[in-house]
Amino acid sequence: MTSDNAARYFAAGTVPKFDTRWALGHVFIFKSSDGLYFAIQVPTEEMWRRLCQVSELKQVSRDPMFSTRHKRTEAYERLKQQLQGIFITKTRQYWLDRLGKFDVPCGPLNTIDQVYEDPQVLHRGMLQEVVHGRAGRIKLTGNPVKFSDTPTEMRLPPPSRGEHTKEILRELGYSDEDLARLRAEGVIC
Repeated sequence: MTSDNAARYFAAGTVPKFDTRWALGHVFIFKSSDGLYFAIQVPTEEMWRRLCQVSELKQVSRDPMFSTRHKRTEAYERLKQQLQGIFITKTRQYWLDRLGKFDVPCGPLNTIDQVYEDPQVLHRGMLQEVVHGRAGRIKLTGNPVKFSDTPTEMRLPPPSRGEHTKEILRELGYSDEDLARLRAEGVIC
């Protein structure tokens, strides 16, 4: 989960779209019949062989255009189209269960709103709320590092622009006159 996506979601409710082509031609994102997305990764011949054991995919496995890793990379779009035509026929959970039986690396792709409704994410305290002086109650991504003896806690909201400028510059030796001059010059707010 990325904090910039989470911040946009928390602030404006914007749910980012999935990128459908990853840099390597061996990672695929598919849409299932229930409109949900999932990813599979088949970077090795062994993983490709396991994918091809899934009965619904045997026809794809017989195509000579996909017989080697190199050929699958060259024909990525065609392979993706053929697989998408199969994966759209059943639900995401069906495919995750089915592919999992053959040890094909796969998993759900959740939108950012789904991430923050996930029981494990909530259990781990990855959704935090704090009161901000100007914005009121805001949601933030929690600390992913968890310690049993020293639990992390989010006590303060992120500062507003310039909120601590005066205190920090004073600690660095700036006088009230220096601060007034910097403010007048537009250097600080």
